[in-house]
Amino acid sequence: MNRKALFWFSLMLFSSSIPLFSFAGGSGTLEDPYRVSTPVHLRQVAAYRNSCFVQIRDIDLDVAPWNYGGGWTPVETYQDSHLTYDGNGHAITGLYINRPNEKGVGLFKNFQGEIRNLRLVDINITGGEQTGGLIGFNQGTVKNCQCVTGTVSGSKFTGGLVGVNSGTISACHNVSEIQGGDFTGGLVGWNYNFAALDDCFNSGKVCGNNIVGGLVGFNYDSSLQNCYNTGEVLGNEWLGGFVGYNIGEISRSYSTGTVSGQGKIAGFAGYNGYLASIQNCYATGDVSADDYAGGFVAWNSHFATIQNCFSIGAVPNISDAGGLLGYNYDDSGEIINSYWNVQTSGQTSSEGGEGRLTAQMVFPHDDDTYIGWDWDIWAPDVSHSINGGYPYLRALTDEVAIVEHIAPPQESSIRAFPQPASQKPKIALKSDSAGELSWCIYNIRGQKVYSASICNPNREQSFELPGDAWMQLSNGVYLLSLESGNRKIASSRLVVLK
Repeated sequence: MNRKALFWFSLMLFSSSIPLFSFAGGSGTLEDPYRVSTPVHLRQVAAYRNSCFVQIRDIDLDVAPWNYGGGWTPVETYQDSHLTYDGNGHAITGLYINRPNEKGVGLFKNFQGEIRNLRLVDINITGGEQTGGLIGFNQGTVKNCQCVTGTVSGSKFTGGLVGVNSGTISACHNVSEIQGGDFTGGLVGWNYNFAALDDCFNSGKVCGNNIVGGLVGFNYDSSLQNCYNTGEVLGNEWLGGFVGYNIGEISRSYSTGTVSGQGKIAGFAGYNGYLASIQNCYATGDVSADDYAGGFVAWNSHFATIQNCFSIGAVPNISDAGGLLGYNYDDSGEIINSYWNVQTSGQTSSEGGEGRLTAQMVFPHDDDTYIGWDWDIWAPDVSHSINGGYPYLRALTDEVAIVEHIAPPQESSIRAFPQPASQKPKIALKSDSAGELSWCIYNIRGQKVYSASICNPNREQSFELPGDAWMQLSNGVYLLSLESGNRKIASSRLVVLK
């Protein structure tokens, strides 16, 4: 090889190691990240292994050549890379991908490192396995990212934000509509390998085949906490308003979305697997199924735990259906201090948990409801304006109840006798609580139908129910409550049978 040829050959080798396009500034360090302002800049991220990037303006991908044919080619990063991409609060709009036979589809095909502060708006994504609005397969950290509007469609392992996640996702949400196959979730399709989701939610409609959840399709050896779902869930089998399959840990979360399918359907989790745990969670969505249905969990496996949870959604009158739980494998799953509403669910039985009337579950709830619950995690809905009178999760609600829950002192009591009451009963009460006392009667919807102050300084007394109170009571079950200021300190049932 002569010198001239060697010169050009060497120049070609050197040039091939340098990115073809420059950025809008920056040197790629944490203190001086590369500045991304165009689609071309965004594509160039794939050429780096360990660099930092910041988006300095909104980027529109609904322009040629990014919006025709197969659309955007997902950015594929090096497997051993560690990138930091800061969206800086900006959006990427009009992301279009039509690659139904490709694996790993999204703005990024795969990602290690950290993505934060990025919004996806008006997306239209079609992919194969491992499809997500932002990332097909995530092994890094995703913070404060959102899929705001649009649709995401895929086959197995489809999620609104991430298809498959083995990293950490926090403060993220999805509003786009999701259509997938098996293992489909509103935010993540498959969450595994000690992955974690915290402070996330989905409100988009989720449609899939088997193992479909409002937030996550399959949660395996991973944790979900401080999350919620409000989106509708549709599919075939193993569906949950929050998660389709759980073989991990879920805590301090809820779902309000309705769930419809053929079998193994529940308001919160279709399946709670071996050694899995769900604690301090609730579900309010109605359930529709042909077999195995539960207001909270459809199928609870051996040594699986459900603790400090409740459900109130309607459950169909079919075989293997229950107000809280449809089926508890060999009765080996542990159900602790968990409840369902027998009136709103339409179910008087369950494979686990305890049934309660509405008046026993809403504020002021019965003394034998929510036993052992941690009121630093939960808060009572005193005004009935936050969660319909049912307890709500403090971490997921900005509003704070005016009155904090304090466990009723053992020395306080109120009761009516005889029971059931066919004529005006007597009321007996006692309390050592300081301050103004009153007693109230609530109907099964938690509405106050009568109240009166206790003026007598004697804190242990009995009297006949006033005639005007008796006239307001029709046949049914009521809650009799002794209250100090706005705080309930004792309660009992009042059954009227005139």
